Order: sequence, then structure tokens, then C-alpha cells
Amino acid sequence: MATSRKKTTDAADSSTADNASAVAEFEKSLESLETLVQRMEEGELSLDDSLAAYERG
Repeated sequence: MATSRKKTTDAADSSTADNASAVAEFEKSLESLETLVQRMEEGELSLDDSLAAYERG
């Protein structure tokens, strides 16, 4: 019985770690996007840079 509890706990810990990693990655991507939009709105990016950012996603 203790073994199955351990496996369940390990799976939950792994899921929590994966979720935290995904949230951190999302926040980093959102910050990059906000910076990019700000630079575009202020006219800091050339057309080539804007297109490169678009292609990057």
C-alpha cells in the first residue's frame, strides 16, 4: 500500500513541477510579447525587425 501512495505522490509532484514550468514559460513569453508590442507602438522596430518578430511567433 505504501508503494502505491508513493507513486501517486510522485506523479502529483511531477505534475505540479510541470505546471509551474509551463506557467513560468508563459509569463516569460508574455513579457517578451509586451516588450515587442511596446517597441512597435513607439516605432523602434524597422519593418524587417517587425516581420522577423511576426515570423518568430
